[in-house]
Amino acid sequence: MFSAIKVGGEKMYEKARRGESIELSPRRVSIFQFDVERSLEDRQNVIFRVICSKGTYIRSLCADFGKALGSCAHLSALRRDSIGEYKANDAWEFQELEETITKGYM
Repeated sequence: MFSAIKVGGEKMYEKARRGESIELSPRRVSIFQFDVERSLEDRQNVIFRVICSKGTYIRSLCADFGKALGSCAHLSALRRDSIGEYKANDAWEFQELEETITKGYM
């Protein structure tokens, strides 16, 4: 796992880059909502949305689902739609930001 969590005072991703393997102890997290948005035609690819507590590793959650189904699973894409009060839908388009800066409003 590539993570910024520190183990022995060092970030896990630094250990992983050196080829060291570290297992993390299970952590308690909360999944407040889990929705399957759609299953693709091959029935092996699923697009889902999850609302969870901080500290939840979605890549690990995906791998855990695979194990629970007697198989394996991995994440091919990940998008964070919100964090706290900040929402992706409220973000500015680049052109809008550029125009605002150019006009001196920022």
